[in-house]
Amino acid sequence: MPRFTPVLGAAGLAIGLALQGTLQNIAAGLMLLLLRLFRVGDYIEGTGTTAETSNEIGLSTTRG
Repeated sequence: MPRFTPVLGAAGLAIGLALQGTLQNIAAGLMLLLLRLFRVGDYIEGTGTTAETSNEIGLSTTRG
């Protein structure tokens, strides 16, 4: 059992690092849903020339 613990810790670290970007995006989506920064029908300007009116706001996407 003592040799299994470091392997389990290393596996947990590897999985955590692999999911880091995904977990950040989910946290950002939750914040947008909870704080209601945008609502359906809002005009949203993105980077560059992207700008649309939001039709649907979900956990991982906002569709225009």
